[in-house]
Amino acid sequence: MTHVYIATTSISKDPVTIIAHNPGQASAMFQLWLEAHDPKAKRRDVLLCELGVDDITEQHNLPDIAASGIIGVAWWSNDCDCWLIGPADGPALGSRTPPAPPLECFDFKNVDKLGDLFVFAPTRVAAVALLQDHWRATYVAAASYSRIVRISPWLLVGVALPMRTAMFAGKVGIGEQGEDGVWKLRPS
Repeated sequence: MTHVYIATTSISKDPVTIIAHNPGQASAMFQLWLEAHDPKAKRRDVLLCELGVDDITEQHNLPDIAASGIIGVAWWSNDCDCWLIGPADGPALGSRTPPAPPLECFDFKNVDKLGDLFVFAPTRVAAVALLQDHWRATYVAAASYSRIVRISPWLLVGVALPMRTAMFAGKVGIGEQGEDGVWKLRPS
């Protein structure tokens, strides 16, 4: 059986989905993909993440592809054909991800030196307003943070998967990590 990985760089908007036997093979395929599709990307700034069974269960035909042993880059074609697999350095067979959810995820870095905070809103401006409203209501002061990073919903995997589900359901709010370690969206 092959495994499903997502790979991205810090400047990439959305990850690339790769089907491979191991992380080394996935990394090599991502390097080929970068050369063919994004030659200006920095090679040393790569994030590779293996997706678990729970992460791909609702990804249409992706579990079947992983079970088949086929390797390559997965391209989203449409709701009928779903994921198509092609060579890493071959032509694009579709888009890198399925259609985007109605909201965006923003990772506010180093919020008041407590760590990162995920905010789900339709725009960056709305996310800042939501964070500030939440912070003032909770701590009676404005929040400070070092920067804001837009996160692709496809990077919300594992314990963060419930936030992606809420995002696709259009729920605006702030992500919080529960005592069980699982991240959940607290509606605003």
